[in-house]
Amino acid sequence: MKNLLLCSMSCMLTTLLFAQPPQSDVPIAKYTFSEAEALVKKQSPTPRSQRSNIWSEDFSNGFDSPNGTWTTGGEHGHVWEYTTEIQSGCWSGAANNTVQMTTRENGFMLFHADDFNCIDPGPPILIEETPLEGELISPSIDLSEYPAVLLTFEHWFRHCCNAGFEVWVSVSNDGGDTWTNYDVTANTPTFSYNENNQARVYISTAAANQSDVLIKFVWNATGSSSLYFWAIDDITLEIPPDNDMVIDGDPEYTTYNDDFDFDYSIYEINQIRPLTFSISAFNLGMNDQTGVHLEITVSDGEGYESIFTSESTVVPHGETASFTAGPYTPPPNPGNYTVTYTIRQDQEDDNPDNNIATYTFAISDGEFARDRGALENIANLGFYDFYAGSMFWMTDEGAIHCIGGALANTSTIGAVFSFELRSFSATGLDMLGETETGIVSEDMLNEAGGNNFSYLWLQDGPFPVEAGDHRVPMFRYFQGADPVYIGISGNTPGFSSYVYAEYEIGCAPCYVNLVFMVRLGMSNEFCEAMIGHPNSVASIEKVNIYELYPNPTRGITTIEYSLLENNRVLMFLFDMNGRIVYSNDLGVVGAGDYRHELDFSNLAAGTYTFSIKVNDKHETKQVMIR
Repeated sequence: MKNLLLCSMSCMLTTLLFAQPPQSDVPIAKYTFSEAEALVKKQSPTPRSQRSNIWSEDFSNGFDSPNGTWTTGGEHGHVWEYTTEIQSGCWSGAANNTVQMTTRENGFMLFHADDFNCIDPGPPILIEETPLEGELISPSIDLSEYPAVLLTFEHWFRHCCNAGFEVWVSVSNDGGDTWTNYDVTANTPTFSYNENNQARVYISTAAANQSDVLIKFVWNATGSSSLYFWAIDDITLEIPPDNDMVIDGDPEYTTYNDDFDFDYSIYEINQIRPLTFSISAFNLGMNDQTGVHLEITVSDGEGYESIFTSESTVVPHGETASFTAGPYTPPPNPGNYTVTYTIRQDQEDDNPDNNIATYTFAISDGEFARDRGALENIANLGFYDFYAGSMFWMTDEGAIHCIGGALANTSTIGAVFSFELRSFSATGLDMLGETETGIVSEDMLNEAGGNNFSYLWLQDGPFPVEAGDHRVPMFRYFQGADPVYIGISGNTPGFSSYVYAEYEIGCAPCYVNLVFMVRLGMSNEFCEAMIGHPNSVASIEKVNIYELYPNPTRGITTIEYSLLENNRVLMFLFDMNGRIVYSNDLGVVGAGDYRHELDFSNLAAGTYTFSIKVNDKHETKQVMIR
């Protein structure tokens, strides 16, 4: 699970991003050729038929291409390899390794730090956190006839942690004696896959009108940042078009308040708030672009539409401008809304398809969500109890009735899970309440891409909220023989915080750029529709543990529990590795309250999970043995 949560311990409160007020002006980030700054564009590739290509490389012949021989350099240049797949190394094998580049079938170049730094195959054991520096160098390219040159390439990469990680492109025009560097680390969040990300870099200052040009791709990382990989394919050198504004990076919508700036995928109808929409655009063309502005269209597909724009500005050749439109308050009408971001300018754009991006959100009568609604990975630390969830900021009073989550299909049928409601404060995550215990069934599970959510009622009834409250619904994982896995959907949108904590080793809390698929149910009607009436037969057919004392214990402890109807009762104790170290079949027991004295004095000191199982209904408690 290092590919999910390894570096979270180093991403404590400092990674919680505090909001800044919306800007009324249109800031322009200048990327002058003399400074050789990075110009990395996350977007759909411009169709090749619309480009003026000078030179290209798809690595169909590996290192020995028709353009000449590619070479490697640096202390770890040998880590670069020609391949057709990202093999399962220590960590990268835990996720989807199907690369997304256009000509991936005929091979690509891969800096496989995983393969070098870890034992392969086998358990995720790091040999050592070795700093890695490796270079992939092109054959000589003659660009003496071209006064302007744009380098594009498709790449797919992932890295662990932020500190000590850099990847860049270098260009030399004197046979490798001197190099001009262009950083390509931008727009690549920690742990994320940047699928089908096309990078665009103006290299005119180093390459234009030069007859002996070398292009070098450099991975340079230290410590745990040296894990994972960088795949490169489909490199082209192009003549820039005359007029071409390009959306740069992902579209965002946010809401500003004095504490935090969050975005949500579903707004509960009483928690609607003003939104601002922002995006950046890069002038890929050779001409300055005038009257450049962002146009926002919000529609529900059923007749509702709202259109508004940002301020306009001039974007010179080779520069990036940021645009913000709003504030805009959605209507209090349940439904799905599409936000279309369009960059417009006075000039006719040569490639208008790369001026448009979309984002979606929903308004609900009772559901409040931050995940993007599609399971992409799973959260499980493997050895300890833990809880994980997302923070919600309330704009108005209301009540939380139930909490839900998307369970992965790797969960065990019949296993137990629950949710907790916590508040965010300077001291960490303070417990407010918990849900009933849930039992995993087949109809709860999600494959990749699934968005089936299972909800549980809060045990003590609705929990009220006030404007300004921060509430954190969290999935509770009971470590044991029957694991349950919560889904993860996407990476942190702009200005967001997601939290998890481990009971065993302590993390109070950690902040990670992962979206745990945990949601709030904020109306009784919604929760009844998702779960059923709280007094239904399904919800009362279970056992309640009232007390387990003393806890911690030196081995002798007393359990008090109630059984709501006649049923067979089994007791278990699991160690921290999920092994059953105690079991007792009590047979059929009648409804009522019970007390048992248990002797665990023969067990080693540590943390254990005690479980009572009744007709596939579980109730669990933690036991500390000294």
